[in-house]
Amino acid sequence: MRLLVVGKLNGQLAVAVKMAMATGAKVSHVESVAAATHALRAGQGADLLMVDYELDIAGLITANEAERISVPVVACGVAADARRAADASTRRQIEATGVTVTGYPSSREAPISCTNRPTAHSRTQQRIECPDFTGGTSGSPWVNGDGQVVGVLGGHEQGGLTPDVSYSVVLGAEAAALYRDAVC
Repeated sequence: MRLLVVGKLNGQLAVAVKMAMATGAKVSHVESVAAATHALRAGQGADLLMVDYELDIAGLITANEAERISVPVVACGVAADARRAADASTRRQIEATGVTVTGYPSSREAPISCTNRPTAHSRTQQRIECPDFTGGTSGSPWVNGDGQVVGVLGGHEQGGLTPDVSYSVVLGAEAAALYRDAVC
């Protein structure tokens, strides 16, 4: 395994690096998110990025995606707040791309669609501003540019208190695994 560590090597991060090296991992280190993207762009491969959770993880993922670099990221740190570390990657996943929501309002004969970028409402809920998603649109899929269903209209406030703001649970890796298990 090729591990790229991003951040200051102190405390538990240094211990994690030593453990990885002891198991045979090839470990490289940079101190900033910009240096990490630069190293990857320059051809330094990595199978995993271990990033200090106090750094701009969302910015790192965005920069890597702009370079068409796809490497899993693990947020870590000394006395790390697990919720903050999880929020850094969850928020980026939610806001990464626009989604198209298509629904069938009970007041209309034809479906309506809206494409917009969802934002994080909480760690488990996302919201999108799309006009006219009235009664009957619950359960409408949120489909990203890769054709993946990343949300389903519902959730917080029963999907939304107004027809112009809708909510969905965040469908992440757990939902994808459940889907694979159900289909296979």
